[in-house]
Amino acid sequence: MKKTEENFNFGGILIIIALIVLYNLYDVYYAEPKQKKEEEKELVDYWSKPTINFFKNFNCSNLTSDEKDISIKKFIVVETYSSKTCDLSIDYNFINFDNLKFFENYYTRNINDANVIIWIYMEEGNEEGSYTNFAKAIRYRSVINYIDKKSKTIYKKEKLDYLGEPPKEIRTKKGNFGGRQYFGEKPKKEIIFAIGREIEKYNSQ
Repeated sequence: MKKTEENFNFGGILIIIALIVLYNLYDVYYAEPKQKKEEEKELVDYWSKPTINFFKNFNCSNLTSDEKDISIKKFIVVETYSSKTCDLSIDYNFINFDNLKFFENYYTRNINDANVIIWIYMEEGNEEGSYTNFAKAIRYRSVINYIDKKSKTIYKKEKLDYLGEPPKEIRTKKGNFGGRQYFGEKPKKEIIFAIGREIEKYNSQ
C-alpha cells in the first residue's frame, strides 16, 4: 500500500511539472507573440505605418539645435517621460490634440503629412521648499522641442514648469535625513497655448 501511495505521489508530481512546462510553452510560443502582435496592430492603427517606420530610425537623443523660423503647416506630437528616447506609445495621460478644434487643420499622426515634429518630455526642474530633515522637493518640468523634420534639427525649445505647490513636509524613515520628492501637475493647458502661439506666429500673417 505504501509503495502504491509513493507511486501515486510521484505520478502526481510529474503531472504538475508537465502542466507547468505546457503552460510556459503556451505562454512563450502563443500568448506572448499574440499579445505583441495585438500591441503592434494597436500602435499602427493609432499612429499609421509610415510614422511607425520613421521613428524606428529616428534618434531624438542625438539631435542638434539650429535656431530658425519655420511655419508649422502640419505637426505631429510625441510625448515621452525621458529625454533619452522618443519611442511611440499610446498613453492616455498625454494631450489629446484630436479633440482640440483649433488644431484640426494642423495636427496629424501621419509623419508623411507633417513638416514639424513636436517632442515633449519631462525633466527635473528647480528645487523648492525648506525642510528640517534636509529633504528636497523637486518640481517637474515639461520641455517642448520643435523639430524641423527635413533637417532633423531642433529649431526651438520651450520649458514650462509643472503646476502646484511643493509638499508641506517630506516624510523619511525614522532617523534618516535628506531624500528627494518630485511634485507637480503637468501644465497641459500651457503646453497647448504655447504650441498654438507658435502656429499663429507664422500662419496668421
